[in-house]
Amino acid sequence: MFSRRHKRASQPAKMARPAGRQLGLTAAYAAILSIAVAAGVYLDRSALIDERTKLRAALADTAYTLSLSVQRELVTNEMRARGISGSIAGNPDYTTAQFEQVASHLISNAPEVVNIAAAPGLVITDIFPRRGNTSVIGLDYSEVPDQLASVARALRSNAVVLDGPVNLVQGGKAFILRAPVRLTPGGNPKGSLPWGVVSIVIDSESMIARTGLDPAPAGTRIAVRALRPGGEGPEMIHGDADVFSARPVLRQLSLLGVTWQIGLAPEGGWPTAPTGRGAMVALIAAIALVVMIVVHIVSRLSRERDASRAQLFQAIESINDGFALYGPDDRLVMCNSKYCSYYNKSADQFVPGARFEDILREGLRRGQYQDAIGREEEWLQERLALHAQDHSVSEQYLDDGRWLKVAENRTPDGSTVGFRVDVTELKRAQHSAEQANRAKSDFLNNVSHELRTPLTVILGYSSFLLRLERLPEYARLRDLMEQNGDVPAIREAHETHMETIRSLSRRIDSAGQMLLSLINGVLDWSRIEAGEMNLAPEPVQVDRLVDEIGSQLQDLADSKGLCFNYSADEATVEADPVRLRQVLINLVGNAIKFTDSGHVALRAECDGDALTFTIEDSGCGIAPENHELVFERFKQVDDSITRAYTGTGLGLAITRQIVEAHGSRIRLDSVPGEGSIFRFALPVCTRTAKAA
Repeated sequence: MFSRRHKRASQPAKMARPAGRQLGLTAAYAAILSIAVAAGVYLDRSALIDERTKLRAALADTAYTLSLSVQRELVTNEMRARGISGSIAGNPDYTTAQFEQVASHLISNAPEVVNIAAAPGLVITDIFPRRGNTSVIGLDYSEVPDQLASVARALRSNAVVLDGPVNLVQGGKAFILRAPVRLTPGGNPKGSLPWGVVSIVIDSESMIARTGLDPAPAGTRIAVRALRPGGEGPEMIHGDADVFSARPVLRQLSLLGVTWQIGLAPEGGWPTAPTGRGAMVALIAAIALVVMIVVHIVSRLSRERDASRAQLFQAIESINDGFALYGPDDRLVMCNSKYCSYYNKSADQFVPGARFEDILREGLRRGQYQDAIGREEEWLQERLALHAQDHSVSEQYLDDGRWLKVAENRTPDGSTVGFRVDVTELKRAQHSAEQANRAKSDFLNNVSHELRTPLTVILGYSSFLLRLERLPEYARLRDLMEQNGDVPAIREAHETHMETIRSLSRRIDSAGQMLLSLINGVLDWSRIEAGEMNLAPEPVQVDRLVDEIGSQLQDLADSKGLCFNYSADEATVEADPVRLRQVLINLVGNAIKFTDSGHVALRAECDGDALTFTIEDSGCGIAPENHELVFERFKQVDDSITRAYTGTGLGLAITRQIVEAHGSRIRLDSVPGEGSIFRFALPVCTRTAKAA
């Protein structure tokens, strides 16, 4: 069901009366017949177009094959012309016997060649074969206007040109290839001189037959014409000119200074009706009959579908949570009334076909989403990005103070199923828990501050007890002892008493320092949880800081008999000096605490634009499965370590928070029984020479 306004649209349609349903079926049958007739006309026309297209494609293939054949024939004869031309250019003083020998070799396998003639100075002096061609000897091309034009074109272009078909002096028609002959005295091409031309006469009928233009393939008419430059009308080479008026398939060929156009058309014209029209009509009639039967069956099934759909709507409506279905095009398909009730300000937008984005935008305009106020467009893009995922879970805060859990899943067909669950009470409980946690943090913060004040006093007085000789009262006592004489027994008892006081004072100071460290850890963590640990970054001279920390912890390492090495490159980093010092003291202090023998090292080394801090020890090590555990608050690897070394388990957790607040990440490499290495890096501001 949809919202109340559209409730009627969501309900299954009532069963129509039998007469009305019969009328609908009759209209459906009439529509099917009309569609069948229209489809028959369309298919008939489509088949005709397809048949013509295939025929034109077949003719285009034939035209392509013929053009290749013509091109191959002309190129072959062009090579013959170039061969005889090159021979004469190489030996301009040839004899008739030499000319005939070369010509005979070139046309030995070319029955279509009528003759080859050489015309120095444009006058034919030699021809092969002489038989039947002697009448051509002495022909001056300058006196034959029909042939002079092509001769001049060959000499002017210095290339082989094609002429024809022309009427021969000795009778008949032929194509003539003319190749210019130029002499190069001294071998300098720029100084070449025209010698004359060489002509190869090709019988036109033989050439057309060899190229496949005649006879034409069965069912095909072929014509060839030469296109003249300058807009002159074309000249027919072969076939009937009316082929070019029958919407032919054309293939153009440009070679040897001429352009030929080959035209192909089907014999008897293009088809006006598709083949198999009767079978097509019978098929369409059969299909129409089958469709009408299917319509009858579908009509019966639609009633069953309506009943199933109504059952589905009732089931969805009974769901206690909001439900909505959006189609693959992201338009609303359906939703239940619970879904609409959650979005009371925009409930009228939940109509079938409404786009998800449009519904959101209207809800934003009406102030439906409380958590979007002031950042509407940003909120919209975030919500659309979640909606586009295959699976997403998010929360919405509405204007009426209600919290909704939004769960959406993509179906295989691209639709989106969405659920809305009211989690207001859960959010209130969560809010109460967070308030309680903040109250706990505030309490720890206040208690830590209150404990630090008297603890500081205790530590101050314990420092006085450790250095009694600096107190005025001790100076007066020593003076009195000196005035009354040096009594060894009294002095020995006095020194023993003083050593006892110092020993007890050291214990007080050690316990106080440990308690102060624990309080500081709890205080730091409470600040982190409250989000109140703000950094104050400034340039920090790393080598100086490392030296100070090394000097500070040297006594602690010496007390355990450890070899403690520390070094740093001379570099400056941008960091909070107090927090960076805290991190390094914490890591080095832990290394010393958990190392019973061997070494501890602190290094700060430049690597490109970064400075890497490395804290290495040969202590007990940490198993790989515990690498993350040691960075959690109040956690240590096992209880035996806690009893042996004490501590709250906050040190490394605080360290990681401080390092990450600086934009870095702390890494741990460790092998149980061999030791541990902690590393983190900070960007370098400036760098000088490496420390010695």
